[in-house]
Amino acid sequence: MYHYRPVEATQFYADTGPFLTYGIAVYQGQQFLFLRPDVFTDRAVVEHICRLCTREQVEPIHLEDVIYDCL
Repeated sequence: MYHYRPVEATQFYADTGPFLTYGIAVYQGQQFLFLRPDVFTDRAVVEHICRLCTREQVEPIHLEDVIYDCL
């Protein structure tokens, strides 16, 4: 079973300073598969995507398509 979880990170740009971004970590059971960092700046959006992907058991190979569809 795949589990998609939000991951918070701090990014920094010289002209804007630090800000939070959220990525998606993918697990199969308890085993970490990969991290897609810096996807969105809105935590609620990433949490929603993670819930949907976990519920629908989206194959990890399709995560990029899901992200692009949400943009």
